[in-house]
Amino acid sequence: MQSPLLSLSLPVKKPTTQNRHTVQHLVLARRFIEITDDFDLVSRAFSVFLYGRGRNCYPLRMIRYLSLDTEATGLAEDCHLIQLAFVPVDMDKKEVRMDLAVETLVKCPDFETLAPTLNPWVLSHMKDVIVAAHEKGIEQTAVRAWVNHYFELPGVKEFFGNDKVVLLGKSLSALDIPILKKALGETYYMERFHHHTVDVTSVARSFVDAQILPADCVSGSKLLKFLNIRDQVKHTALSDAVDMGNIYLRIIDIARSRGAAKPPTPEA
Repeated sequence: MQSPLLSLSLPVKKPTTQNRHTVQHLVLARRFIEITDDFDLVSRAFSVFLYGRGRNCYPLRMIRYLSLDTEATGLAEDCHLIQLAFVPVDMDKKEVRMDLAVETLVKCPDFETLAPTLNPWVLSHMKDVIVAAHEKGIEQTAVRAWVNHYFELPGVKEFFGNDKVVLLGKSLSALDIPILKKALGETYYMERFHHHTVDVTSVARSFVDAQILPADCVSGSKLLKFLNIRDQVKHTALSDAVDMGNIYLRIIDIARSRGAAKPPTPEA
């Protein structure tokens, strides 16, 4: 049975020196359609056609991310993980999957024991979380089992499939990834998570350079205000993970509205 795609009328430009490569590629693309139902292959073929009409032509292939946030007792190597949250981000549907969001407290020493070692910011912002983590948190040794259980949930397995998970967040390399590796072990971390990550505040700096965002939008709190998401950061793992997912969706939408890059024009 002939593919219905072959019945489409494709308004190809008259072969000239400038677009003869496009015509050649379109002929090849139509041959692909005759022999395959692979959507990605077909989309690549039609991207050539779209480029011939002067449109953006990169194939649409959205990535699914896991927005991660941790709360800890500081930035030092001996700090304690006290809260961990995951929430998936679907770039195709442009949504933060709150139905798959999770958060847990992780047990730490009591506040009075930790207080002499805490920096002023942690003392003023994180006391309630530290107290709750000490009283209600799962054991540090149970974090890997908690993460395993999350990835075995049917909705999570369906969302990510068999792919390694790409993490999204803020200042990932400074705190979240090191403390997550410490809790899970380097081997487990590398088996479960992709080495690619998306640091939202680093992306924001690039967008400032490209004049897509204002010059001061290089922190989570500034981005939240500029994008009218909320006035202040809440400093809990789940709220921060959700905020980073929403920020990333919004700034990518802003970039798309400015127009995506086009492939270089083939040489004649």
